[in-house]
This record gives sequence, structure tokens and C-alpha cells, in this order.
Amino acid sequence: MKVTFRYGKADRASWVITLVVLAAMGGAIALLFATAGGAYYVAAWVAALCVAVVVLFLLSKPTRIILDDRTLELRCLVDTTYIPVESIVDIVSLGKEGFGRKVPVAGSYGFWGYFGRYADLKSRRIYRIYATTRKSCVAIHTTHHRYLVSCRNADLLVSLVLDARARSAKE
Repeated sequence: MKVTFRYGKADRASWVITLVVLAAMGGAIALLFATAGGAYYVAAWVAALCVAVVVLFLLSKPTRIILDDRTLELRCLVDTTYIPVESIVDIVSLGKEGFGRKVPVAGSYGFWGYFGRYADLKSRRIYRIYATTRKSCVAIHTTHHRYLVSCRNADLLVSLVLDARARSAKE
């Protein structure tokens, strides 16, 4: 059995943050080129840095969740996180609660989505987040890490992972 879940469309806040950041970067680059007075190397360095940051965040954007009999895969454009089903201690759908009080430590908070390492202020734990929206999230606790993923069919994902975990425990 192999089931693929696509991440939902990015929420409005994520699109607004992305557009504001891109506009600010574009404005800063245009201002630097306009005021350079012939010395364009600083503006070129800033432009190259901005392009590198945008590409880095685009490559880290989550794309899909794949569940088979033994592994839950969290796929991004260039990175895949493999979670063995038997290492999952707890999995729960958060519904409308979503992120709660989680703040980014290293990662994106709305620029092309929500991903990276986040600190939960209430429980004082670090979560690895792979999400395109802050609602309809699934919390996955393994023996070593805590993950938070967004999924359109969160309840279906939870039930399929619990079934796969039960089958894995019987083997």
C-alpha cells in the first residue's frame, strides 16, 4: 500500500508574506541600482544574495507526504525526511488549532510556506514543521523528533498511519 497526500494550497497569510518579502527585496535592489552612481558591484552582490535566498527557500518548500507499509516520507523539492512507522509514538490531527504558540527558530514563517525548526513556547520543545497552511495540521511524535505537517485529509492520514503502525507491530 502506497498513499500520496499533497499539501494543501498555501494560505492567504503565506501568500501575503511571500509577496511582501519579494516586493521588499525587489525594491531594495532597485534602490541600490538607482543610487549606485556607476559602482554597481554592491547592488549586484545584494541582488545575488536575494536570488540565493529565494532559491533556497523554494527548494525547501514541502510538496507531498507519502505513506507506505513501513515509512512515512515528508518530501520537499530537494529533501526527503523518512520516518519509520514503527518509531511513531503518537500521531494526532490538530484541526483548527493548527500551530498554536510555535515560533520559528530556523526556517520560514510564511515565505513560500512554513517549514524548518520551530519552538513550541507552551511545551518548550522543538518541532520540525513541513506545512503550507497553519490550519489542518497533523502532529507526529517519534522516539526522537516531533513533526508538524499540514494535510488536506488530516484525519485520513492519521488513520492510515495508525493502521500501518498496527500492522508493523504485528510483524
